[in-house]
Amino acid sequence: MAAPADATTKGQALALLAAAKNHGDLAVKLSSLKEVKEILLSLEPSLSAEIFPYLRELCLSPEVLVRRSLIEIIEEVGLRMLEHSYVLVSVLIHLVGDNDPTVAEKSISTGTTFFRSILEKMETQFHHRGKVDRWCVNLWTLMLMFKDAVFNIALDLEPGRVVGVKVLALKFMETFILLITPHASDPEKVSTSSEGSRQMINISSLAAGLPMLNLTGLMSEVNQTLVRLGSFLQAPTLIQDALPIAVIDCSLSFSLAVVARKRPVHYDTVLSVLGFLKCTSSPIVESRDLLFRAFPAMDPADISDQVVREVDELFRVNEHAANENRSSQILEVFPTLSSLPMQLRDHLQQMIHWLDEAIIGDMLPQYERRNDMRQVLDRDRRQRCLFKRFSDEDRARNEAIAYLLDHPEDGHRSQSEQIYGFSRVRRAVWVRCRIKNQMKMGVLIEFLESSVTVQSLGTVYSELPDDVGAEEIHKIVVLDIRFGNIDRNLGNLLVQAEPRNGSAAHLVPIDHELSFFNDAHPYITCGACWIKWLEQIDKDFSSQLVNYVAALDPDRDLEFLRHCGWEPNQRYIENFTVFATFLKKAVSQGLTALQIGLLASYKWEEDLDYNLHCIVASVQREDNNFVESVGTRIEQRLREFHENLHGNA
Repeated sequence: MAAPADATTKGQALALLAAAKNHGDLAVKLSSLKEVKEILLSLEPSLSAEIFPYLRELCLSPEVLVRRSLIEIIEEVGLRMLEHSYVLVSVLIHLVGDNDPTVAEKSISTGTTFFRSILEKMETQFHHRGKVDRWCVNLWTLMLMFKDAVFNIALDLEPGRVVGVKVLALKFMETFILLITPHASDPEKVSTSSEGSRQMINISSLAAGLPMLNLTGLMSEVNQTLVRLGSFLQAPTLIQDALPIAVIDCSLSFSLAVVARKRPVHYDTVLSVLGFLKCTSSPIVESRDLLFRAFPAMDPADISDQVVREVDELFRVNEHAANENRSSQILEVFPTLSSLPMQLRDHLQQMIHWLDEAIIGDMLPQYERRNDMRQVLDRDRRQRCLFKRFSDEDRARNEAIAYLLDHPEDGHRSQSEQIYGFSRVRRAVWVRCRIKNQMKMGVLIEFLESSVTVQSLGTVYSELPDDVGAEEIHKIVVLDIRFGNIDRNLGNLLVQAEPRNGSAAHLVPIDHELSFFNDAHPYITCGACWIKWLEQIDKDFSSQLVNYVAALDPDRDLEFLRHCGWEPNQRYIENFTVFATFLKKAVSQGLTALQIGLLASYKWEEDLDYNLHCIVASVQREDNNFVESVGTRIEQRLREFHENLHGNA
């Protein structure tokens, strides 16, 4: 009876994988992969395994974030379904050599986890049953291939290998040595941590009952590896920059120190090669000398955590410096990426990377005959983003702020992993960069394929675009009121068909540079195009929107902007807080979108005192608590407004 449902689920997964491979919108690709992962985790392992082969093609995707998402699927699904993970592990081995360093790093990290898990599974099976299943042996064969691939990366002396990739490869070598070398204190003991993960593997016992493991050969390889690591430290490097040399040498020395502490049998070998003799970069000389003096005086069991922490800190500092050097054309960005949730940070970092490569490769052609707008092309000359140049920093920053504060429905932007917010503002990053030796400032904006402006459809202000409902308009209303937008016209609203349902359409707002930009009358938003539309289909807000607006917290938003690297001035704080308060009070009083739009744009002519501009003007500026007093006055006036309307009804 379950077969039809299983077939349907498999069909859904394959359709999602097709979207992840072929769709033009990166966000759709990533959301499709997320759904695929959920489907795979919900199915029986044997059924999920039927879908695994279709994941292979994604390792050839030109999208870095797609390949990284593929590794995340392999890690989460494969480790839960280890018996069926042969195809997934083979894909992982392929990605170890990926040209993008973040993909290669993630592959090595995930592969290291698989290596340990498979060896533990073999030990467990042999301990309980005296034999190891064939599927486990097959996976071990793949793990040996993984080991060879990573070792080649770790010991590659040729220039061009990214520091982070090499460091993780060296870390895997450390893990390999520790797993293969029996623990001297009690080779028969297998301990378990508080989380239940096995900390030691009875490698001697396992090898005795499983000749194919070839412990003698593996131990010989461990000894050869230590010698090769020593040679690596002493070899003349082909890398020109001293900073990567320092990072790699310090990381390698750290790994050797760990080996010596945990496997005393190798202590003398480690001491003979350990050193920071090539670490001459000024930030690390003092710590290097301290470690070099301290290490030989310690017993194997007493190599202190202080040594480990010191070397780890050297790696962290120098890795950060190396990353900074790799983005030399990008001088400053807002928001600070470290302030954002991981998934969002990755998306914005990818956009910045595309811009950096486009600058270096001179791939910034003009966009639609606009002198202020440039296409950002990738290496295959596909358009990825738009770079809009500005001379006014505040106007440029407004674009990034509108994206940051367009919170997703599941929570505040500072905590949500969702890429798009309630009103679907496109991703944007304020950037200061160097283009052809000239300083430029502007905003990097996500390019949206398969979309057109409302204006290009031939729509006039009085006409509602086809297939656009009231709820879509309401989302734009919320955004425009929050940011006091004075420039919502038919040319800066896109219409995009829903990717999996051609009958539906979404409005996507663009161009938010004129937020809070009515200097003469700061609390008049001017007539937005959606006012005419709402005169035709004005409806009550949905409960979803009411809850969203109720959760808005302007104080928290302003603090988030500070955390992201920008200190709002007093004018911005006042404007932002007043408009947010007006929106929240108006929605809570039950006003419609049309009424809110008319009051904010000074178009409620029956009684001008109810217009937002007049409400704010009625509060004395000398009031020390001006913003709080305005909030109180807004609540009073809107209550009167609602009561008058209700009475008239």
